[in-house]
Amino acid sequence: MFSAVKYYFKCVVEFEREVSESDDVQHTTAQFYVPPVVSSAEALDLHNLVASLQNSIESFTRRGGSGWNVSQMRSLSLCIGVFRSTAGSSFIATPAEIAKKKAIINIRNHNDNKCFQYSILACLHPPTHHKTKSFSTKSNTSRNWT
Repeated sequence: MFSAVKYYFKCVVEFEREVSESDDVQHTTAQFYVPPVVSSAEALDLHNLVASLQNSIESFTRRGGSGWNVSQMRSLSLCIGVFRSTAGSSFIATPAEIAKKKAIINIRNHNDNKCFQYSILACLHPPTHHKTKSFSTKSNTSRNWT
């Protein structure tokens, strides 16, 4: 079961303005986004999301006396999905295309979730043999990491 969702709004707006030297009307479109929100318990706050979009559109139309006016809103999308936070975990094999370049070290850790710690230690104290094996010596792993 997942406990959080991530969502954002995307809005596509068409603008128009009159060209001062002629009777022509210019048109342009712009996309506006509300920054993604991760929510586990709070209800979707539509009022704040709409206000954020309105502020973005107003700052576009006021920018440098552009003369742009909203002609139409072409689309308004709510993009929503399950949020799976990224966290360290057990060993994941390096894709072959990356491994053949010999540009990274992917430390193996079988019984714990200390892959980040092992990667830092590998950088600070480069192993000379078996570069992908986890650090087993007490001197390297007994540091306080909090």
